[in-house]
Amino acid sequence: MGETGRKKQRKREPVKKTEQLPPLPTDPSVVNEQFHFCNELVGEVLDDEHALSFSKPVDELWEPAVLTDYFEKIKRPMDLGTVQKTLNNNGYDDDAGRFNPNLFRKEIRLVFLNAMEYNQRGTDLNRLANKFIHHIDTKLASIPVPSPNKPSDDQNGNSSPLSDTPASASRNDRKKGKEEQEDEEMSNEHEDDSAVETLKSQIAAFEKKKAKSEAVLAEMELKRNIPLTFDESSKLRDEVEKLPWETAQKVVGILRKYVDDALEQMSEEDPEFVTLEFSTVEPTLLRDIESLVRPDPAKERERRAIEQYEEEIANAKRKLRMISDGESGKKKVRRRR
Repeated sequence: MGETGRKKQRKREPVKKTEQLPPLPTDPSVVNEQFHFCNELVGEVLDDEHALSFSKPVDELWEPAVLTDYFEKIKRPMDLGTVQKTLNNNGYDDDAGRFNPNLFRKEIRLVFLNAMEYNQRGTDLNRLANKFIHHIDTKLASIPVPSPNKPSDDQNGNSSPLSDTPASASRNDRKKGKEEQEDEEMSNEHEDDSAVETLKSQIAAFEKKKAKSEAVLAEMELKRNIPLTFDESSKLRDEVEKLPWETAQKVVGILRKYVDDALEQMSEEDPEFVTLEFSTVEPTLLRDIESLVRPDPAKERERRAIEQYEEEIANAKRKLRMISDGESGKKKVRRRR
């Protein structure tokens, strides 16, 4: 069933304003369309090969040993098979016998909310449930709606007189505003959680690529310990003699730093002229000179790649800190309320 982790407080899944379903229609044809729409939706999700873990009650899919604390944490289990059966048995009808898509929506979302609550964030089942919820909310946003030309009960004068009183309307507005604010806050938290998971995945991917480039570069560096052959040494000597002044000075700088005895300064009449005795120079230093005289494109490419990966990792970590600082600020604001 996935990782259970420590017991944590249940949290209501954020519901975006765009996910709210329209008012119940009175037109039977629209009700029928909505029923078939929801029936096709649950069938489509059940047909998805990734929905197998949500298709039946958990005690039919997993052994009891895996579900030791499931029914303690999840007070109202739900699965797609039960949702489909309830739908076909008119279990989502209201008191007037009309199909209520809001009841359907709550139960099909409950299937995946339970999975997200029981399985720790970052586990396969948690991520899968999150994707299914987004898919369902997107589909339900396009559910058939009643025609604006059809008069509702309120337009026919059948609304309750109490609902029109200023005090009642004010209370309802405040309650609705508070609920919308809470939904928006929880929606933002949900988006932050998704962003954190994405950034962590990016960091892991860049670190893996960086390690690969570092391994390739390290293998190239091993060549520094291999002595030059006679032909390589002769070729390098010829290339050094033809170097431009600035590059030649870099070569001299390397040698002066490590092996002064490899340089024989000529007479004071020509102090800028230097003789290089290749036979006294260590292979690693000759390889360094070779790299300076004849740069290796592959080695430079790997070095640039490592620098780029380090920059990407630093940027992603900076964004993570920004999200973390933002969440800390939100918690402080809530405590002051």
